[in-house]
This record gives sequence, C-alpha cells and structure tokens, in this order.
Amino acid sequence: MKWKEDKNGVLFTKHSNFRIEQTPHHTFGEMVTIQKGPSYASHLLGKRYINIQKAIGAICIVTGEKLIGKGLNEAVAEMADLGLLSPAEISGHAGGIVEPHYPLNPHNAAI
Repeated sequence: MKWKEDKNGVLFTKHSNFRIEQTPHHTFGEMVTIQKGPSYASHLLGKRYINIQKAIGAICIVTGEKLIGKGLNEAVAEMADLGLLSPAEISGHAGGIVEPHYPLNPHNAAI
C-alpha cells in the first residue's frame, strides 16, 4: 500500500473508493480507521482495524455482498421478463425464489 500525506499530516490510502487513515495505538502500531466511503457502507465509517489487511477484508466483504445483491435483482428481473415468475413471487422476498424446486440428493427423491 502506498501511503499519502494530506495537508494536516495524516497518512492515508484509498481502496475501492474508501479512505483509510493510519491511526496508531500504543498496543497496535499498525491500526487504521476507515474514514470515508460510499453510502451503502456507512456502517464501516469510523471503524478501526488492527491493520490494513483487516480493513481491506471488511471493505471487500461489503462490496462483494453489494454485487451479489445486485446480481440477484437482475436475475429476478430477467426471470420475470421471461414469465418464469408469478407476480406474487416477484413481490415476495428473494429467499423463496432462489430455493431449488428439485431434490438436491437424488437418493432421497420421492418416486
């Protein structure tokens, strides 16, 4: 990671549109804080992590979950356009949509 220094002398870096600042602690000298980021990850702002790798891991989890949710919404919309979903399934929660409608284990299937 390349650290930059802002006009106030604070060392920071950016990762995936997040600003991560160094905030060393007497016990954890590598401690960092996520200071700025997108609104969908507002719960991460102000959180401190023991090192940059842990902060980047948290950012990757949040951005990955956002991408997965977006993909699910697009898949549901495409299935609705094809007529594979009824209006009740479209307005319902996605948990019922992604459940398989076939037995997962062929040995337990009812004949």
